[in-house]
Amino acid sequence: MAEKKAKKKSKVKEEKPTEKPAKKPAKEEEKPEEVELKLSLPSTNFMVAAILFFAVGFFVSDAIDVNFIGGTPTGNVVNPGVTTTTNPSAVTTTLSSNPLSLIVINDKNCPICDTSAAIETTKKLFPDVKISNVDLNTTTGQQLVQKYGIKLLPAYLFGDTLPEQERYEEVAAFFDKIENKYLLKPGAVGATWVINSEAMIECLANKNLSSDTIIFLHSNRCGYCARMKPIIEKLQNESYKFHWAESTTGEGMEPVNDCLKDVVSGSVPEFICAGSIEKVLGAVPEENLRAFADSCKG
Repeated sequence: MAEKKAKKKSKVKEEKPTEKPAKKPAKEEEKPEEVELKLSLPSTNFMVAAILFFAVGFFVSDAIDVNFIGGTPTGNVVNPGVTTTTNPSAVTTTLSSNPLSLIVINDKNCPICDTSAAIETTKKLFPDVKISNVDLNTTTGQQLVQKYGIKLLPAYLFGDTLPEQERYEEVAAFFDKIENKYLLKPGAVGATWVINSEAMIECLANKNLSSDTIIFLHSNRCGYCARMKPIIEKLQNESYKFHWAESTTGEGMEPVNDCLKDVVSGSVPEFICAGSIEKVLGAVPEENLRAFADSCKG
């Protein structure tokens, strides 16, 4: 009897289908460790070390606080401290075999258009870069401004080999391609010197904004904008004039959209004097904003 049971068990064992070994789960792709870089930049210096984004995979300016992961914008544009997250592999860059050209367009009469830091940084990153400086008031300067629709200075116009540079895809959002050139967006470098502001001033006047009015461009989702609101309310109680333009809801945005769309930086908060189109980017101390408001009064 025991012999029969043993044979039966043996038979069952033999008939049992062989189990296939379970497939090993696919190895998850390792994600690069995120590195947080913090930079504190002086609120009065709008022309920071331009072209820095080529070195670390992101670009920062005095009026911008953007969070990046792998070069993709993920945060609000605010000021003044810059916190940026990026891939460690973006900390270095490799030069393209094709030389890069850069035309810097500026106005010798502009008191806030210092390009020395930007040019110095560009030379360090691209030793073979060919840089040409062109003044707005020359024939060439006027031709470039008209051809490429430049509204703010300083302007940085890169050649057609820019996309061939290492990590270009991570910073491509900072450029506007115009024909065979790449114009660095004014908001990326804090360019605030307006070319031909007369038409904009007239447009704002037609919107019933007096010349001593400051346009406060902000977003309700911007923390730095929220910090500025009590200061602005205090100045309004002292008879300074402000026009509030909220970019999220669109409230008060008509003058900006109709008159200033070519010169707004894309960063918030931003303050624009209706009588001169002079601008201040980012959150600033009360005394700085008061001084700006006094200068707007003229």
